[in-house]
Amino acid sequence: MRTPWVLVIQWDGYVADPDAWSDEFFNYDYIGARWPWHNDGMSVGNGGFSLRSTKLMRLLASDEFPLRDGIYEDKLIGRIYRPLLESKYGIRFAPNDVADRFSYENSHPPGPTFGFHSPHNLARHLDASALQELVAMAHPSTVAADSMVCLLGNCFLAHEFPSMEALFPAMKQAIGVNELRDRLIKVGMNDALATYCLSLCEKLVRASAEDGKLGRQQLEEAQ
Repeated sequence: MRTPWVLVIQWDGYVADPDAWSDEFFNYDYIGARWPWHNDGMSVGNGGFSLRSTKLMRLLASDEFPLRDGIYEDKLIGRIYRPLLESKYGIRFAPNDVADRFSYENSHPPGPTFGFHSPHNLARHLDASALQELVAMAHPSTVAADSMVCLLGNCFLAHEFPSMEALFPAMKQAIGVNELRDRLIKVGMNDALATYCLSLCEKLVRASAEDGKLGRQQLEEAQ
C-alpha cells in the first residue's frame, strides 16, 4: 500500500456523487455506511463501500485481528474489534453524521452521499434502460441475489413500473416465479404483496409485448 488511505469498493458498491466528497473524510481511519439498527455507538459501518487508512489495514493484516468463519469482515472491524482498535491503537471511526455524508446502504441519507452500497439502492440512481442493460450483462447468480430481489421489491413499492418491467424477465429466467415470490417474502414482503408484485410484473411485461407503450401506460394509470 503506497497511499495513506484506500477506497474499498466491492462489486456492489458505487460512487454516487463525486461532488459530495469531503477532505474531512481523511480525519478518520474507517468510514462506511451507518448500520441504522445499532444504537450503541458502534454503528459505522458497512465495508462494501468504505474508506480505510493504511494504518488500519496494516493492523488488520496482523495475527491480532484474525478473520472468523461466518462473520463478515466489516462486522469484525466495526463492532467486534472496534473497542481494541480504538483503545490500544487510536483508530478513529467516523461519527454517524460523517458516515451519512460518505455512503448509505440501509438508511435514507439526509442529503447527497459520495457513494452507496448494495444493488437494492440502484433504482435511486439508474433509470429502467440502465437497469435492463445491467441485468442483461450480469451472471444469473447475481440477478438471483437477495439484494437484487430487494431491488425489485423497492421498485414495486415506489411504483417504478418501467424498472419492474426491466428487471422481472431476467429474474424470472434465473430462478422462476415461485422462487422469486419466496425470496420477496424472505426480504420482507408479506405473502399477498409478493404475489401481487409478481402478478403486476407479468402484466407489465405482457402489456408491453402486446400493446407497446400505450398498453403499459394504461395499466399504470389503472393502479
